Amino acid sequence: MAIKAAKNKHRSPFLLTRTPQNEWTAKRFVFGRAQPRCSSLPEAETPQQMSSVLLDHFVPPQGTLLPPRPGADHIRRPPP
Repeated sequence: MAIKAAKNKHRSPFLLTRTPQNEWTAKRFVFGRAQPRCSSLPEAETPQQMSSVLLDHFVPPQGTLLPPRPGADHIRRPPP
């Protein structure tokens, strides 16, 4: 409670005397910070872990044979 009171005591004069240069800071004081745009993954806490999890999930390991695409049987392939 004391922290909120101290923040409000500092913000009130700041918001009354805001300028175009500090308009975004004033907006953040009033509306708070934006929520993260990317949802969290249960097994990843850092951006590096999230990148690794997403790559492991969506990109198969090198050398993995992929199944044929549905509807790709009409493509002509040269004889072996």
